Amino acid sequence: MESNSDLSILQKVLGHAFFRMPTILRTIYGPQATVSLVGDVQVDYGKNIFAYLASYFIKMPKSGSYTLMLTVDKELQNEFWTRNFPTQSMRSEVHYQKGTVMEKYRFFRFLMHVKISDRTLIFNLKRSFLFFMPLPRLLSVRPSFVVVAQDKKHCHLEAEMHFLGFFLASYSGVLQLQ
Repeated sequence: MESNSDLSILQKVLGHAFFRMPTILRTIYGPQATVSLVGDVQVDYGKNIFAYLASYFIKMPKSGSYTLMLTVDKELQNEFWTRNFPTQSMRSEVHYQKGTVMEKYRFFRFLMHVKISDRTLIFNLKRSFLFFMPLPRLLSVRPSFVVVAQDKKHCHLEAEMHFLGFFLASYSGVLQLQ
């Protein structure tokens, strides 16, 4: 039997439900040291002042179609998610926190609720922080991530960010396990 420290973050969060997920999701979110995916994604930004301001902080290219190389490196109790677009790169750190997932991107921290439904894995914001200071829900940047298994090697990924109900930015597309 594996010790708790040998389990991946989602194995800890989901427990036995982790093993009912489709193969590709277990591969991406399992305990393997490094996982890479690549595929074409569509990047979009909102048409509002908040999206314009956010574009300076979100390290994604301008709206358009791009190849995305997504790498997940697992070290000790942390995962490092690197999203490499042709001209920009985003890197976040993810760790387990009290039955949920905590993602750190730049000076924001996002406590995410995780739900599995059939072939779909959903990450929704539970609470956000600026550095270590909790933000009121109204003033929170609200990310959400949806990953849908298509087969053993492909998944559809969609990531969106909102603020005050306004759409800031997103990227979505089909990625293939490398």
